[in-house]
Amino acid sequence: MEFVTEVLRVVFNKPADEAVTLMMRVHREGQATVGIYSYDVAMTKTAQSVAMARRDGFPLQVTCEPE
Repeated sequence: MEFVTEVLRVVFNKPADEAVTLMMRVHREGQATVGIYSYDVAMTKTAQSVAMARRDGFPLQVTCEPE
């Protein structure tokens, strides 16, 4: 769970308290909307998140969906 909060803080620039809230929502509900971005920014943040997860050996799933 600490890894998820780190991704939220580093990639999505979320403050620590908001990162914890989002992480808990993912833990309880299986998903959370982290932000609304332009397509290019969303795809970049998705790729950065997945790269961090793979680098550190976590099975984190991140998707980019149209609003």
